[in-house]
Amino acid sequence: MSRAVLSLSFAAAGLLAAIPAAQACKGTHAVFEDKFATLDPAWGNNDNGSAANNALTVKLPPFTVFLNQANVYNDGDFCVTLNFTQITDPASTQAGVVFWGTDPSAYWVFNIAPNGFYEVLRKLNNNGRWLYPISFRTTPAVKQGANQANEVEVVTKGNQATLYINGTLISTITGQPPDGGSLTGIYAGAGDNAPAVLQATDFRVLN
Repeated sequence: MSRAVLSLSFAAAGLLAAIPAAQACKGTHAVFEDKFATLDPAWGNNDNGSAANNALTVKLPPFTVFLNQANVYNDGDFCVTLNFTQITDPASTQAGVVFWGTDPSAYWVFNIAPNGFYEVLRKLNNNGRWLYPISFRTTPAVKQGANQANEVEVVTKGNQATLYINGTLISTITGQPPDGGSLTGIYAGAGDNAPAVLQATDFRVLN
């Protein structure tokens, strides 16, 4: 079954929402996988996260990024399952897949929020400036609320990144991947007065 294409029109979106989405993350070869039985040191020294029982648990706030330092990648299929087990304010809570990263000050991220929104952010390494290639907008592809598993996926090829949520095609963007390969990882955050808990499972890089 092919992935359903998400239309920007409300009418088409309603029709597509009724079509079962294809299973995401179907690359033919896994070049990296972490099921989070323990916290691999390659994820960095981050006091906000711990790994056990096949899940990376992140307590929020503050906003935090986990960049995996095990390898760099060129074209690939980057995906993870995200589940907010505790939410105070869905509108200020988000998590996603990091791609086209060079270090903690320069990366792109495809985020979802438990109120049904998504976005793409780009962090520049000049004074912590943020760009918004896709500003927050809603999609029926996100399973809303607490204790809902959402599979978030980014497929990169050259200077294009194609975005999927739960197997549904969301958008394709054009960007600037770094020379020499990219770091990938997980991004999560919540508002200062909106504590939340994220659980990330089965992080994979495929080609």
